[in-house]
Amino acid sequence: MKKITFQGIELEYQTIWEDGGEFGDFPVTYFYQGTVTETRKKWLFFGPKITTVLPREVFKIYADSDSAEHSKEWWRVAIQSKVDLMHRAEELSRGELI
Repeated sequence: MKKITFQGIELEYQTIWEDGGEFGDFPVTYFYQGTVTETRKKWLFFGPKITTVLPREVFKIYADSDSAEHSKEWWRVAIQSKVDLMHRAEELSRGELI
C-alpha cells in the first residue's frame, strides 16, 4: 500500500480492479486509516479462533490512482470531498447537527 498525508491526515491507499461482470473490470482506489482487529472461528461455528489485523477502510474513489487519466487537481478535489464527508460523520456521531 502507498501512503499519503492529506491535510494532516495519514492515509494509506491501494487500487484494486473489481469484477464488473459482463461490463468488464473497473478500478477502485481504497483509502485506509488505522487498523481493525477481527476475531472469528476458523469454521462457521467451531474450530480455533483466528485473529487478523485488517486496515480500516474510510472511503473509496472509483478511479485508478496509477492512471494518467485524472490530474492532481482532480484527485485533490475528490479526496477533499470524501474527507469532508468523513468529518461530517464524526460531527454527527458527537450530536452536532449544525
